[in-house]
Amino acid sequence: MPVPPPWSTLVVSPHFDDAALSLAGLLPTLPGPPAVVTVHGGPPPPGAPVSWWDSVCGFTTAAEAHRVRSAEDARACELLGAEQVLIDHPDGPYVTDEQWAAKRAAVLSHASQLAALAPDHGNFLARSGPLRAELIWSLEPQG
Repeated sequence: MPVPPPWSTLVVSPHFDDAALSLAGLLPTLPGPPAVVTVHGGPPPPGAPVSWWDSVCGFTTAAEAHRVRSAEDARACELLGAEQVLIDHPDGPYVTDEQWAAKRAAVLSHASQLAALAPDHGNFLARSGPLRAELIWSLEPQG
């Protein structure tokens, strides 16, 4: 006999705040019990330097940012009556250069949809390190 799923509603949230910011008004009205699955819910690698965004938000370490954001997400899920489910992938600033290169290749496979987004989002996705001069989205032809 099949086991029924533990949730009636499943929200996939890329980052900790996305479900609450996007669906806080809708989630309590959906059939329950709900769950919020945060894809980038994993901790940064040990000793990772704090990202630019996390430092602007007042964090001094990557681990502190993850710990606080995870707790904020848990509280938001509690208030929305949803179970918090974290997938163990670190957020974008904390992935390795190899992971970033793989992400870039996958995103570029959707080139027909990217050109319109490049002017608004290309610079935002610039990455430091070996890929620092490269944008994930670019209007320039790839050679």
